[in-house]
Amino acid sequence: MAGTKVGGAEITIERDADVYQISGKAWAEGLFKWLTEWRSLFTATGRVENGSPVAEGYSLTERARNKVKELSLQDGNLTYVKNGKSRTPSAPTTKMDLLSALFLPNGCNTSGDIHNGKDQFSLTLTRADTATSVPGASLRCEFDVRDEDQQRITAVVWLGEVEGLTVPVQLDLAGALEGTLKLRA
Repeated sequence: MAGTKVGGAEITIERDADVYQISGKAWAEGLFKWLTEWRSLFTATGRVENGSPVAEGYSLTERARNKVKELSLQDGNLTYVKNGKSRTPSAPTTKMDLLSALFLPNGCNTSGDIHNGKDQFSLTLTRADTATSVPGASLRCEFDVRDEDQQRITAVVWLGEVEGLTVPVQLDLAGALEGTLKLRA
């Protein structure tokens, strides 16, 4: 199944001086769609301080067959509803969410603790190079990503300029989760 397209996504980045909003949707395609019926809506909002994003709000809604997961993190308060039942996990202690880290990078300077609204991860830059092998990319950043259980993923983020913003044009993952995500402007 290598090289098989399993999904798509649309992402919008709005930035006005020192505030930003990232919103989008993602969905399964092909056989994966038939198996899971997975789709997702997401938003991250915040401000930019010293060239780096500081997330202030994050929301995620995921649907798959009969399952619905809704997550909202606003001003440090986490609301998490899974299949109609409220859950009470602790809110992440870091202010950097995954969307802000990926789509508002300060070059490869995105190391630190990040979250996906509910779970925390550590993101450590292991290598940064000028990119030449991925069309549209000018910088290659390799990160070691670890979850709370120390499961490891190597994430290679290829950054390029699209409509005046430096954004990932490709993301390669290896480890507990594997795959390639490509951006088409």
